[in-house]
Amino acid sequence: MSPCIIPHCNFGGNTEIDRFCRRCGAALWLRDRYRPIKALGQGGFGRTFLAEDCDRPSHQPCVIKQLSNGPSLPNAALEQSLNLFEKEARRLEELGDHAQIPRLLAAFTQGAERYLIQEYVEGEDLRQEALRHGRFDEAKIWQVLEDVSQVLNFVHQRQIVHRDIKPSNIMRRKGDGKLVLIDFGVAKLLSHTALQSTATMIGSPEYMAPEQTRGHIVPASDLYSLGVTCLYLMTLKPPLSFYSPAEDGWFWREALETPVSDRLAETLDRLLHTPISKRFSSAKALAFHAQTHKTPPPLRAKALPTIELDRETEWGDYLTEVDYLPLRQLLSEQNWKEADRVTWRCLAAAIGRPGNFVAIGDLSKIPCGDLEWVDVLWRKHSGDRFGFTLQAKIYERVGQDYGRFCQEVGWKINAQGVHALEFSLDFPPGHFPSGQWVSGGTWWTQQRRLAERLASCRILD
Repeated sequence: MSPCIIPHCNFGGNTEIDRFCRRCGAALWLRDRYRPIKALGQGGFGRTFLAEDCDRPSHQPCVIKQLSNGPSLPNAALEQSLNLFEKEARRLEELGDHAQIPRLLAAFTQGAERYLIQEYVEGEDLRQEALRHGRFDEAKIWQVLEDVSQVLNFVHQRQIVHRDIKPSNIMRRKGDGKLVLIDFGVAKLLSHTALQSTATMIGSPEYMAPEQTRGHIVPASDLYSLGVTCLYLMTLKPPLSFYSPAEDGWFWREALETPVSDRLAETLDRLLHTPISKRFSSAKALAFHAQTHKTPPPLRAKALPTIELDRETEWGDYLTEVDYLPLRQLLSEQNWKEADRVTWRCLAAAIGRPGNFVAIGDLSKIPCGDLEWVDVLWRKHSGDRFGFTLQAKIYERVGQDYGRFCQEVGWKINAQGVHALEFSLDFPPGHFPSGQWVSGGTWWTQQRRLAERLASCRILD
């Protein structure tokens, strides 16, 4: 069948060999090349059709997007839909040939209608998948976080925000199981002006970040929506059914049939923070976080002092975007005092915190890659005398007694914490990095928490 897609006709009785509609006489093939096969869906801004590219010997499947242009559409809505339609064409062209974003094949006007021709992704969206196969388990949620954050990193680097991340806009490609991000019709190009102006609120309200409902759009808005998407996939319940506006917080754990790990729970909580500053600093940081939390680190501490410190090879995809060059320089100069401060400044930045201090409760949130990298740098430049893994082994040896640990590593402590450090290689092994930059009411638990974090990251043997 070759349905007529002219809005006032929509005749479905044409055959495959017909080139013109038997009812209205309009050309069935767009640009004498793209033959519609069947309708796929309809929304407020247009319709989509499965089609085939008859210029290709294989008659490659594609998708036709047709802009709504009917007389019943109010002028304001028509203007808005036209604007979004043209933006989608530009965005898709700018995004180029990313393997997990459908390619734009053509954009044109034929008659009174406007069309986009896009690569067809065979598969089903995540909403369909969850409804057919059931709730996503933890392993599948980590895959969603990793795959989608990598695509979003590509998108955000090109100053584009998707603005409508939700289960039905993430497709699982049938051929390789990879997740593909679709529907850039509401994508917004970032600019200094755009970031400071109120944007039209477009998207899916249940998945919107709080700032997005007020017209303020930033890349972190997509990360929030990704977090909400994961909540739906784990529960199959409307996300707002476990959100409390009065407390401005989520109680999604109560909706789970099977509990998830603390690592995943903390990751989702971080995505769902209302303050933008408390979310992941970027999609790239989330991608690294997902990679290092679901798989063992690629290196082991006992071999670290002999490895090459080459970020671009071994470590390029294992770190957040924190700049560690100043720390490396300070350590190479054996400027232990300044290196100690910069160490904690880097780790604070890795979890999205400003300043030099890391709160005691945030030690468990330090990305595995960054924690191991800092340990590598200290061990390498101190001849294996300083470093987190060395401290963890000393702590274990003294029976996890914090007072005895401080004696072993030469830390003097009082009610405020660690003080009177000696910035010299002559001091006992494990003297650095110090605990003076760890803040919180139970600062004396910092060594236990660090050891637990090293163990959970599989950095310790």
